[in-house]
Amino acid sequence: MLEKACTAGDMLSCESLGGLEAGADGSKPSPDLVTATRRAAVYYRRACDLGSANGCAFVAVFIAEKLITGTAREALELYVKACSRGHEIACRQGAEFLNQDTREWKAVAATLDVARLTADLLSRGCKQGDAKSCAQAEHAP
Repeated sequence: MLEKACTAGDMLSCESLGGLEAGADGSKPSPDLVTATRRAAVYYRRACDLGSANGCAFVAVFIAEKLITGTAREALELYVKACSRGHEIACRQGAEFLNQDTREWKAVAATLDVARLTADLLSRGCKQGDAKSCAQAEHAP
């Protein structure tokens, strides 16, 4: 039923399928974490496309953690999209992602106003109720 509803465009059904694939229902996911994550990402990406903040946030984390393929820019765009849709933790995660010290990220960061975007994400996360975003916003440059 969830598969049919997701295919028909029901965002919450797609989120639920992603969670089931990842084992979020308390069941154990596939012993192969990479395979389970890839299967979950398909559903979370569909949920994101349908407007789900959670779907976008999960796919961003999967890309950031290199559990699925994707670029640093794509992960950032997904964090920002999740934040814009009200996922307060994604705001903070996006800000933290903006300030990582990797070669791949530095190439992307060179094209952005990192300080402004970091402040914006932390401010939005704080306004949405994430205390850690508020604390980090106080110490942001």
